[in-house]
Amino acid sequence: MNYQMKSFKNFVLLAVIGLSFSCGSKEDESPVDSKMLIGDWDFESYEYSVTSKMTFDGDIFESKSVGTATESDAKVSFNESPNTYTGGGYYVVSLKTETNGTSYEEEIKIDNFFQNGTWVVNGDKLLTTNSAQQTDELKIIELNNTSLVVYFIKELTEDSNGSTFETKAEGTAYFTRN
Repeated sequence: MNYQMKSFKNFVLLAVIGLSFSCGSKEDESPVDSKMLIGDWDFESYEYSVTSKMTFDGDIFESKSVGTATESDAKVSFNESPNTYTGGGYYVVSLKTETNGTSYEEEIKIDNFFQNGTWVVNGDKLLTTNSAQQTDELKIIELNNTSLVVYFIKELTEDSNGSTFETKAEGTAYFTRN
């Protein structure tokens, strides 16, 4: 595999991880009772897709990936007064990728999936700010006594060392109350 393809594969993997819990939505907001979020949640499953394009020296490399969590011990706890969250654990993602007609599959273990930080609910959005001061936005699809379902969508364009990377990721994460 040449240097550009290795760089592209690494970029796709980092984009998947980095974009995993970032989102934005233009749909109408319905208020969510933030008190329902308080407590301990087990990360049950995760499904997402990523489309990426890298332009390097006039060549275009395109990639489409689909990921599904196959195993997890990840957990997150939401606390109030102050609104903080703590998390830990890992998950394993089965990642199927097609890049310029070449397909490959791999399983990747993601350690320390959740960081610690603060949170706020605004309408149907869950806004989190981690210890590195990165703020992410998730659309709350479902929140009740037993289930939390969130959706994300994120687009990123980055120029680096003569290459342009364009990535769009979207997906859904499912949690059950512990």
